[in-house]
Amino acid sequence: MCPIWTTPRIELHKMETSDAAFILELLNSPGWLKRIGDRGVRTTEQATKYIEENIMSSFQEHGFGLFKMVSIKTDRSIGICGFVQRKYLKHPDLGFSILPEYEGRGLTTEASRGVLDYGFNILNLDNVFGITNPDNFVSRHILEKLGFETLELIIPAPGMNPLQLFSLSKSSWTDKIIHSVANRK
Repeated sequence: MCPIWTTPRIELHKMETSDAAFILELLNSPGWLKRIGDRGVRTTEQATKYIEENIMSSFQEHGFGLFKMVSIKTDRSIGICGFVQRKYLKHPDLGFSILPEYEGRGLTTEASRGVLDYGFNILNLDNVFGITNPDNFVSRHILEKLGFETLELIIPAPGMNPLQLFSLSKSSWTDKIIHSVANRK
């Protein structure tokens, strides 16, 4: 299958039900469980259902969703990155997660840049949100490195823990890219 977007080290592909073993591994990795939360996916059958109901259905309903991050070097699925439309947010949320052995290499940031380029230039999104648990310093750092602005703490629904909300507009992203290219000359 052809990638949707390519960066120097990552290809972004649409997820398929055949990715169930990878999703099972990712959703039960320590980083996912700590930073995102337990989704109760313990079998490949549950992982297949998760892909169908949470990832593939997003593309059908919203025209976007989470992509599989594939290492160009190894041709291995290493994480996910893309957009999630949450009921409590006006704009899509940039979501990402990576397997533990690939953390700390800048791959999530690289994939996120590709997803943002895709979102702003192909999907023509005007604004993208990011949300994290307030103590999720890894995700906060990635969002800030990408140029997201810290907004406020939100409570998505009664009884839920607060989340830190971030925002990035298409115009800010374009300005950041132009500034980055100008500084390389």
